Amino acid sequence: MTVMRTSGTVNASSTRISEISTSSIAFFGWSVNGAGDVNGDGYDDIAVSDNRVIENGKCSTDVGSTVDLSIPTYSNTIGAAQLNTLWVDPDFNENLNAFYYFRVIEIPTPRWTAYDVGFFEDAKMPENTEMVVQDRAYTSPIWYNSN
Repeated sequence: MTVMRTSGTVNASSTRISEISTSSIAFFGWSVNGAGDVNGDGYDDIAVSDNRVIENGKCSTDVGSTVDLSIPTYSNTIGAAQLNTLWVDPDFNENLNAFYYFRVIEIPTPRWTAYDVGFFEDAKMPENTEMVVQDRAYTSPIWYNSN
């Protein structure tokens, strides 16, 4: 599986990728989770950037953040422009229908609230307002038909 980020962002550059996760669901909704879970969200992590390592089924290191909320801006000095990996379903059963999809997590970037505060001089946000976001993207499903 190769995942590449090519769509533009507010600064007209591509946002780099932090990790790729997978979910495989058999015909009756059974979830296969054997590759790890880097951020505890319930999805398997199969590739991570920046020389981070998946040990014992989990990567315990965040990609980090380059967000500067004083401007607001970020830089593409972390993450990866593309990640490649080979993943094999350890519980694959050729007699069951299944589908697989992959999720990509991007590096952190300023949230729209941070841009509003930076643009509107009098803008005030509540104290607990999120100012940084880490976007996700999902692939189209890959279907396996046992017939």
